[in-house]
Amino acid sequence: MEEELEWERETAGPERMNLWLHRHGASPFDFNRGLNDEALTPETEFHRLAGSNFFRGLALIDLAEAMLKRAFGRDAVAVRVNAAGQGDYFQVHVDTRLAPLSDVKQFLRMTFYRRFGLSPETEFVETHPGGGAVGIRLKRYDALAQLIQRLRLPAAP
Repeated sequence: MEEELEWERETAGPERMNLWLHRHGASPFDFNRGLNDEALTPETEFHRLAGSNFFRGLALIDLAEAMLKRAFGRDAVAVRVNAAGQGDYFQVHVDTRLAPLSDVKQFLRMTFYRRFGLSPETEFVETHPGGGAVGIRLKRYDALAQLIQRLRLPAAP
């Protein structure tokens, strides 16, 4: 996947990205559904709004996740919309026991940055474990109640 493919050779940048999305069935959808600045008034009932631009990057994020999982394995990576919620960026969570972080970064450089003509000012923003948020994976939803009970216990000193 890191090499240029025959069917994408005649395109570059955003045109190539659109070709990839089209080839893999990402159909355009107007998630804003008429939502714009003029439609927002002091009387707006926000919970009744039909559209939101939060989802504008989902097709590309789904493509990134599919490519990463194919390259590194289903359990090695997970892709999410960024925490700020704009949808312009995505987070790649890497289980470094299953995939070296340097390999995942190089894969993203080759499959996205180079392929789609992207040159971000900052290639990657890295966070490290130990902050206020913790990610866990439940293999069985029926274990959710047990997890909630354990999270309610006081933290060990």
